[in-house]
Amino acid sequence: MKGPDPHNAEEMKLIRLAQKGDERAFTRLVRTYEDVVFRFSLKVCRDAEKAEEAFQDTFVNVFKNQEDIRFLKKEATPLADGDEVSIVPAIAGG
Repeated sequence: MKGPDPHNAEEMKLIRLAQKGDERAFTRLVRTYEDVVFRFSLKVCRDAEKAEEAFQDTFVNVFKNQEDIRFLKKEATPLADGDEVSIVPAIAGG
C-alpha cells in the first residue's frame, strides 16, 4: 500500500497542516488515500462492511464525553441526551 512519501515536500506539508487542525489539508489527504485505503481494507477484511469500518477508523477518532469509543463499545457505544460527541481527524488525534 502506498503511503506518504517523506521526500514529497508538498505531501509532508499537508500532513503537518492536518496535524495542526487544518481541515482543508486533512480533506486533501483523505481524498488522496481513500481509494487505496478502502481497497486495502477490503483485501484484508474480505467483507465490505468490516472494510468500511476499518476505512473510517483510519481517518477519524470518535469520542463520547472525551472517552475514545474504541475503548468503550466502539460503534455500539450508547448515547444519551447531553452526551458530547467529538469526531477528530485521526492524523491530529493519534
